[in-house]
Amino acid sequence: MERIPHLISERSIFNSEWDLTPFDENVAAVLQTELGISGLVSRLLVQRGYRTPESAERFLNPRLEDLHDPRLLPDFAPALKEILSAKEEGRKIFIHGDYDVDGITSAALFSRFLRRIGCEVITHVPHRIREGYGINMSAVEKAKEEGASVFLTCDCGSGATQQIQRAREYGMRIVVTDHHELHDGDMPDTDAFVNLHRSGHDYPFDGLSGVGVVFKLCAGIAQELKIDVAQYYRAYLDLAALGTVADVMSLVDENRIITAFGCNRIQESRKPGIKALMQHISIRDGQVTPRTIGYQLGPRLNAAGRIDDAVLPLRLLLSEDDAESAAIAGQLEAINTDRREQQDRIIEEAREKVLAEGLDQETAIVVGSSEWHPGIIGLVAGRLAESFYRPAFVMTYGDSVAKGSARTIPGYHLADALKRVTALLETHGGHEAAAGFSTKIENVEAFRLALQEDAASVLTPDLLVRRRRIDAETTIEECSLDTLHELEQLAPFGTGNQEPTFLARNLTLESLNPMPSKPQHVKGTLRSPGGASVEALGFNMAEALEGLRQGDRVSVVFEASINRWNGRERPQWVISDLARES
Repeated sequence: MERIPHLISERSIFNSEWDLTPFDENVAAVLQTELGISGLVSRLLVQRGYRTPESAERFLNPRLEDLHDPRLLPDFAPALKEILSAKEEGRKIFIHGDYDVDGITSAALFSRFLRRIGCEVITHVPHRIREGYGINMSAVEKAKEEGASVFLTCDCGSGATQQIQRAREYGMRIVVTDHHELHDGDMPDTDAFVNLHRSGHDYPFDGLSGVGVVFKLCAGIAQELKIDVAQYYRAYLDLAALGTVADVMSLVDENRIITAFGCNRIQESRKPGIKALMQHISIRDGQVTPRTIGYQLGPRLNAAGRIDDAVLPLRLLLSEDDAESAAIAGQLEAINTDRREQQDRIIEEAREKVLAEGLDQETAIVVGSSEWHPGIIGLVAGRLAESFYRPAFVMTYGDSVAKGSARTIPGYHLADALKRVTALLETHGGHEAAAGFSTKIENVEAFRLALQEDAASVLTPDLLVRRRRIDAETTIEECSLDTLHELEQLAPFGTGNQEPTFLARNLTLESLNPMPSKPQHVKGTLRSPGGASVEALGFNMAEALEGLRQGDRVSVVFEASINRWNGRERPQWVISDLARES
């Protein structure tokens, strides 16, 4: 029998409600017996869709051998033909990437591999301000001036109809590799179109990032040229994992395999650029994880594309010189520091504006300034949506046009919303969770009112209550070291395979104190009715937990991990929410 979702009725300290995810007890029991795993891990596997011992075993033990046959990629054969023909005939290939981490790693992987097999390549990533998103016509002109005969894209190109037509007029062959969804089913006029969202192909997974598509296409070319595929993987898994995680792809199927093995390759990478970048970060427990990429490596590579020039991180990933790499990594560190400072300032200004103008009472937040950097407003929109639990549209005002970026909450599809107000927009694009747009300055106020009216018609009051998804209810006793070791087999964690969130009830708060060096964080001890205890941390929770006292009974929402220190291991919980029990 499948359990029904259980809604915790108590309002938490963060005014959120808690939903306990259902699972099929019978299926979980089979997995527990067949795989010899704990009940807690078997419940988590069932919730994540792994209902047979075979599928669960493949998930727990990812293997490179389980990567799909690259020859199944759409237009693999014509893409292979165009690239190898250019190689054999000594014709130049113009590689066009994008200015984010996925686009940069895609261009770097293509450039490194194609050069290795003997191709002559020119590699280009656009400047966010001067060229904008995707392929600018100036890039086509550059390809012509360089004498390129093949225009090869990565992480872009699916919607660049006019630019591709111009390249065709110049006599170039066109190979587009991309992972973005197609608008209205349109396909560009290409010689090869490698996009998993097109119809009519047999590739079994459509969730690859831009660099994932490049990684698999080049794997197929390597096989065609009789290059040892294991050697190929060792050389390029680091770049593939960087782009996959930084582009927030779902870490299932091939993405899980690429990330699991790629994180190890990043740590062991011989590429001078990656080694230099690693010198500027700290690694928890000595292991590179998706969190390392998402919060440390990715932002350093992304920062230049946001506020400077993405050619810097591209040069870093292509460099073969230690001294040059160290210098570029230092530049990226300085740019990232500048980006963080600008981001923090703009977030604070935006929050103050929202509160001063009462925008937090509106169903959608629409805010802007002429002083905000266009490369940062997406991050600001994300922070506002998270803080106020409303869709957030953040704009930077130019002389005649306002450019904006949007982030949302569950229940409000941004791409659909922008289509409904398209009459007020110059451009718009994106997907459910993130979008970009532009509007004339004189239309900003009408746009704001239209969006607020639209959001109010879609988002009912219950959708504006923050909900926390809880994977499983557990106890201190069940979260033993042995179980936590098993839990680590579910890693790498990230989008589509989130770190499990647990609920434990009827606990006694034995102690709770601010951390001496960082008083905004707290550390305490929780005890179960049976007498077991566990150390608990709460990051940035000191103010929220001020009213708690020793001896209070509480329910807590948390993530469980192993604290490793000086050769010792012990369970540790990181609390994300809490409710006092009556």
